[in-house]
Amino acid sequence: MSAKRVLTVAPMPPEKLAYALARYSRSPDSIKDSVEWVRTHDSAKFLESFYFQYGHASIADLGHVTVCFEGISELAATEIEDFIKGMTKGGGGRDTEEMTRLRIHIWNEAMRRGVESGLLGLGPGPHLEIPPSIVAGRRDSINEPKHVEHPEFGLVPNFEAHNTFLDLFVQGGLIAVLSFGWLVATALIMTQRAELDALTTLLCGLTIFSIFHLIVRHPIFWFAISLCLATTAHPRSAAAIRVRS
Repeated sequence: MSAKRVLTVAPMPPEKLAYALARYSRSPDSIKDSVEWVRTHDSAKFLESFYFQYGHASIADLGHVTVCFEGISELAATEIEDFIKGMTKGGGGRDTEEMTRLRIHIWNEAMRRGVESGLLGLGPGPHLEIPPSIVAGRRDSINEPKHVEHPEFGLVPNFEAHNTFLDLFVQGGLIAVLSFGWLVATALIMTQRAELDALTTLLCGLTIFSIFHLIVRHPIFWFAISLCLATTAHPRSAAAIRVRS
């Protein structure tokens, strides 16, 4: 049985990575051999022939793939693929592209509204217009974006950015964003200094989650912040936790 190993390919340009994985998927060589081969060969000619001229979109998609599994059964590979697709709303594909375009539009509107408020915010509550794609989708349910919670139409804007930093920017202005950043950064620095890896990871996960949600209204966020600050405020308790972990 071969030894288990983890191979890191970064730093590698997306073009090189796409070339390596395209070759890897079509040859019996291991990912390590494919990466080493591509490092010494020019990827421009390959991409020109098979991507720009032939239009093989799957090659471009490989430029974003950074995890490979080898030496597993086809059944296991299928399960892994289904699991990754299940982590995206709509299972990836067109639904994910529609969701991406919708988020970009909403985030741009949030930035515009925040700037229009003079960086002071517009107060608590939603302040964004319902996106045109949702309005059009309600007229034609076939083209309506999926996996989106639709607010009711009203006389005033009632949509949110679904991004903690942008929602705070719209509602509380720049001072709210800076306060949130200071709170999270303080807790993160304290857990790092106390060498509490689990709590540091928890904060990093919440920060990533905040990109797609307004987490300040979730009790779990304040519980996590309180736990980090309370634990690191007592060095003896932090040391005891670090030893037990």
